[in-house]
Amino acid sequence: MPTDYVFWRDLENQFRELLGPIRLEATWYGGDSRWSRISINGPRDGPRDERKRKQLLILFEACAESAARAAGAPDTVEGWLDRLREESPHFRVFSAARKDDEGGWIQDLALASADYCPVCRNRAERSTAWRDHQAQFEMYAGQYPELRAIWRAAFAKWVFWNGSAPARREHQQGEDVFKAIAHKAAAGLSHLSVAGDGEPWCVWLGSMRQRGWGFRVTGNVGTKGGKPVEFVSKELPEGAAAETELTVADDWLEDGEIEQVFASSARFCEELAAHGEIAPKAADGETAAVPDGHTTEIPEQQIPPEVCAPTAPEGVGPDINERKAERKKLRDDYKAECKRAGVKVTDVIIAEAANPTTPNNKGWHSRSNIQKWLACDPKYEGTPDQRIRNVFLKKPHLSDPHA
Repeated sequence: MPTDYVFWRDLENQFRELLGPIRLEATWYGGDSRWSRISINGPRDGPRDERKRKQLLILFEACAESAARAAGAPDTVEGWLDRLREESPHFRVFSAARKDDEGGWIQDLALASADYCPVCRNRAERSTAWRDHQAQFEMYAGQYPELRAIWRAAFAKWVFWNGSAPARREHQQGEDVFKAIAHKAAAGLSHLSVAGDGEPWCVWLGSMRQRGWGFRVTGNVGTKGGKPVEFVSKELPEGAAAETELTVADDWLEDGEIEQVFASSARFCEELAAHGEIAPKAADGETAAVPDGHTTEIPEQQIPPEVCAPTAPEGVGPDINERKAERKKLRDDYKAECKRAGVKVTDVIIAEAANPTTPNNKGWHSRSNIQKWLACDPKYEGTPDQRIRNVFLKKPHLSDPHA
């Protein structure tokens, strides 16, 4: 099934042709995790020809199945409705105060579908860009199979090793090639809250580390005042026991590594493509060469230094308290607004609205999901962060036309 610009543009037009006085509606029953039968509604003075109403439903179902299949969802009408429920602003959540009606509804399926097609179109284009980056990383995975990136948490630095030893001068070419490709790929991560504002290749590796993609924890290191404990120990009183060194640490960070950094990056691109993450677009005529005769479609650049230092690894940095305060204010303001409207909203209710249960998704059902977001847990950056913020933006618990 084609999923390019033309496909989604034509499908959007087909959905818009279904707009009119007759509306198709559907209700989601969260308690039973199922959709109702699609209902056909319209004004009293609208068309009453039952054949036209049925034809409208048949046309919509055909378009919905085609859209679901192209979007990677189960190729059923329900598969497409699930996509709309998860991502379309046209899906309205029932008030949380109505415990017997867990779920929501879409008032105009044709309009909701037409408005969602551009989202799918952009996602398809982004997926194509990520697959291009994937191919670039795969091109050199066999040539530099043992190149790996080591994360020094206490120093907030990445260093390269080749196999079991630090990379030597003869391995510099592999590093340079990787940094050049990662420089281009990292541009697609600019919308995410990635640890560090260092070189683009560090941002790329930092994103992989935050998401746990190919990153393996190899140990823990204690710090005090931003210094590793081995340096802090030099400032301890003479005769202090070795055990004392551990007690002075005020924070613990995780060292780790990404093995086979080219192959791991290629798989990371494949994952980003599958989820339609934002990918960069090259400017017209933009080409580049990587060192010593290697060529690929990447931007011309200077090779960055061997190591770089992101400013906020694992959420530790001068701005972490500001980020926590900003998130807490968003949550508290929303709860207060709901309370004034007579609606009690808890962290559990917010979590369930942010990531509802579907046949293919267990969803969130715990206050810990919101608590981890408030604590700036790296696993709750990117898409999870957007899901939670959408709740505060759309205010699903404050509007219920069915009430």
